[in-house]
Amino acid sequence: MVSRIKTQLYDLITGLGYRVADNRNNQEDLPWLLIRTGGHSRTDMFDLRYDIITINVDIFSGYSGEKEILEIAENIANHLSDLRAQNETIIYAEQKTCKVLDDNGTGPVRKHGFLSYRFLCSVGLEDKEAEE
Repeated sequence: MVSRIKTQLYDLITGLGYRVADNRNNQEDLPWLLIRTGGHSRTDMFDLRYDIITINVDIFSGYSGEKEILEIAENIANHLSDLRAQNETIIYAEQKTCKVLDDNGTGPVRKHGFLSYRFLCSVGLEDKEAEE
């Protein structure tokens, strides 16, 4: 489930026109984003299994102010409902955290945004039994 949510978030972000990279090798091409797993837990309740998934997104910006990062964060947050429309297992999706930090010591990156998204997903009994 975590991989599926990450892939869908990646597709959403790149579909909005933002560049996602795995490392800082080409950091002159700003802004760029990094998607990481923040956490995953499971709860069995009644006849359902609930997965709580946290995905973190880092935004690296060459802009000296906060505007670029805040606009990217708002754009992604405004489209979280698109993920729910694509994936019927997502019950709830929220942007938990949006922080903008100074990052002057790393070269051309001036600001570093940290976003955290939390997804509550249900897994039906048939999926739960298949895993066991």
